[in-house]
Amino acid sequence: MRAGASWKARRAELRGRGRMDQLTLGGFEPSPERLRHRLFFALLPDAATRARIEAVTLQSLSRVPGGGRRVRPHRYHLTLRWLGDHPDAHAHVLDMATHAARGVRLAPFDLDLDLRGAFPSARVCWLGCRQAPAALPALRVRLDQGLLGGPVRLKGGTALVPHVTVLRDCIDPWPEGALESPVPWRVERFVLLRSDLDGGHAYEEVAAWPLQG
Repeated sequence: MRAGASWKARRAELRGRGRMDQLTLGGFEPSPERLRHRLFFALLPDAATRARIEAVTLQSLSRVPGGGRRVRPHRYHLTLRWLGDHPDAHAHVLDMATHAARGVRLAPFDLDLDLRGAFPSARVCWLGCRQAPAALPALRVRLDQGLLGGPVRLKGGTALVPHVTVLRDCIDPWPEGALESPVPWRVERFVLLRSDLDGGHAYEEVAAWPLQG
């Protein structure tokens, strides 16, 4: 999805919802807005990279004890910056995210998923990078610079741990170890994703921006 005319229509729709949410009956205060959507910047692998991630996941499952619920390939992503949970009326956050994304000037880059590991407390297993390319944290820094002073509160001290979650509800999380068959990934764009908290956390690609130096 391009951040063009459809983007303006989406902002108008969200602003309209916000006005409707603010309508009240005489003598009654408006109820607190319920959080409905999660927004975050991410990298999405292309079809060939998704297929390789899935193949390496299956290979790891056959060699490493434990197991869990496999993430479907179309849901693979690498989170760059979490923007929080929001009600329907979050056009101001979308505007700020768009402003930040348009300010990014960075050439496409390569990264290798060459490590498997887990977050035991979250019961997820992932594929990640033993050493991330310098361009990856640089991309997040540029996004953060564009978000400063806006409605999104950035959490300080949260280091970027690049990973793609491939298993959830893990019974016995994978021990960390190098992959025998690393997954090369050419990164040429980044996206803004929205997750519907009321609908099974389905992901929607709100907008995408190409990387260009």
